[in-house]
Amino acid sequence: MTRRHPDAVRRTGAGAAIWLLPLMALLLGGGSLFMHLRQQGTLVTVIADRADGIKAGKTRVKSHSVDVGVVESTRLSDDLEHVVMQLRLKPGVSRLLSGESVFRRVEARAGPEGVTGLETLLRGDWIALEPGGKGPRPAAYRLADGEATASSRAKGVRIGLTTPDAGLVQAGEPVLFQGYRVGQVEHCALDAKARQLFCRAFIRAPYDHLVTTRVRFHKEHGVAMAAGASGIHLKVASVTTLLSGGVSFDLPQGMPSGVPVKNGAMYALYGDREAEEESRFTQHTDYVMYFEDTVRGLLPGAPVEFRGVRVGTVSRVPFPGAGEAQLLHEDYRIPVAVRIEPGRLVGMAEGDADAREQMDALIRRGMHGTLKIADLVTGALYIELDCCGKGATSGVQVTSSGYPVIPSLKGGLIQVQQGLLSALDRFSALPARELLTQATRTLTQGHQTLRDVQMTLDALNRTLSSPAVQRLPADTQQTLRTLQGTLQSVQPGTVAYTRMVADLQRLNQALLQLQPVLSTLNSRSNALVVEEKPEADPVPVAR
Repeated sequence: MTRRHPDAVRRTGAGAAIWLLPLMALLLGGGSLFMHLRQQGTLVTVIADRADGIKAGKTRVKSHSVDVGVVESTRLSDDLEHVVMQLRLKPGVSRLLSGESVFRRVEARAGPEGVTGLETLLRGDWIALEPGGKGPRPAAYRLADGEATASSRAKGVRIGLTTPDAGLVQAGEPVLFQGYRVGQVEHCALDAKARQLFCRAFIRAPYDHLVTTRVRFHKEHGVAMAAGASGIHLKVASVTTLLSGGVSFDLPQGMPSGVPVKNGAMYALYGDREAEEESRFTQHTDYVMYFEDTVRGLLPGAPVEFRGVRVGTVSRVPFPGAGEAQLLHEDYRIPVAVRIEPGRLVGMAEGDADAREQMDALIRRGMHGTLKIADLVTGALYIELDCCGKGATSGVQVTSSGYPVIPSLKGGLIQVQQGLLSALDRFSALPARELLTQATRTLTQGHQTLRDVQMTLDALNRTLSSPAVQRLPADTQQTLRTLQGTLQSVQPGTVAYTRMVADLQRLNQALLQLQPVLSTLNSRSNALVVEEKPEADPVPVAR
């Protein structure tokens, strides 16, 4: 057995210790770097179309209004079409990231909900992080603009709405059920191929069960005025939708509720409640009517009534698809297309197979249509159907294009027009110049009379304001005082009153004494001049 030299052993141990120092330094540096990176948080890439209002190192990233990061850098993309932003999130925030997470720019804007983001006017724009639920984290997120949407983890249902009117609704408008807000329109985009506006709406729980297969959606206008066959209508919605409007849905009256829908269900969005109600009558039979009267004022959508009950709708005015060739100089008639809707008839269910047969039977019995005035202010017209007896036929006329024809008659519209024209003719026949001359003369005389009345009133005012008239009340008052004093001096108990009573008594006594004298004078007027002879005593006479 060989023994190593002690010096050799010491040299070998010292060499091993020297190699441990770099390894320990490397481990310490790696640990420090790991702790530094861990404290810095997660770096997220976000792509945006614009970067105005975004400043590196200053623009904050928030989730539920709490700072969770900052924009670290901004640069243009390689194709120079977009902006690439690097967002540094705080440690632990990475748990909010998933495939459904959304980064959204928050800035001051005016929308259906009013003015939002006013705090950004002082502190600048910021980026909101909306947590997602499922899915792997993508390599880069897309920065969204516009109103905030409900979180993917929020309970509720998301549906799609389609409408041919591109300007009917916009993102951010409320979704209402009988005037109560239950959701919000999250996104709207125009489908160029389908030429329709597509909107995504979210209805939050517990109101999501109200969205069933039978509900219908329509636009709720804040203030709307419509003029139609029934006149002019001014509609004012609730305070919630008074300024911006919204989307409303409800179950049509008399229709079963249906079953709740799932995410992605599609619905048609109608322009107003009337259009939504009209959409229920999908089953209809098309007819053509020819009118000799003017159709000015008869618009598509005008009602077709049978003895006051609506049974259909005017679809096209005029209707070029009737297929009948006419000449203008040969009693040209205007073709109008109408739809008879069995669902409107009482006692006849929608889609009844006998609807066409019943209408044909009424036409054979003489049913006809006339134009009637619905509103004198707007001049709107509607079609009135009536039956029967007059004009009965053996069959139903059909156009060359296959449309059955409902006969028409000249209605009261022509009579009204003739009456108006006759009234205008009588008015024009009046001697207008003589009437105007007489009216002018009468007005001149009336003006002169008013002047005379004014002069009389001025003279009366001057008389009343003269000093003599002003003194009359004072003189009258003094006379009344004197008369009052005189009356008070002859009241019972006074000396004058006592003397007056004694004088009246003596006068009465004197009158009593003069009574015989007056009787004698009455019988003999000369008694005071001729002495009266005494009468002889009577002598008895024998019989």
